[in-house]
Amino acid sequence: MISRIIESNGIGITLGGIFFIFLGLIVIAVVISLFNWYFNRREEQSEPKELKKKKSREKITDIEQISDEELAVIATAIETYRRIHFTEMLKEITFRHGDSRSPWKTSDKFSKRNV
Repeated sequence: MISRIIESNGIGITLGGIFFIFLGLIVIAVVISLFNWYFNRREEQSEPKELKKKKSREKITDIEQISDEELAVIATAIETYRRIHFTEMLKEITFRHGDSRSPWKTSDKFSKRNV
């Protein structure tokens, strides 16, 4: 079997195929990055100069300057958002309700067979 692989140049074909696949992936990554660069550049040019000035003038407030009441409101808003949008899945699944002929309830009868 190894002799057939060597006769038909199977190792060379395999390595060549791997090389061309990775070369293709690299070309795709370069093309995508060029598209991103081009379209981001167009967005920056089309943005009004007033917005650019406003973005550069934004002031960041130190946490010491924020009152305790405002910090409590911010923390409450973040916690409320977390509880609404990041709910945890149920930890237990029970089968108390439903049809008594459910496969979940009758599986115990059929799984303990004596063979």
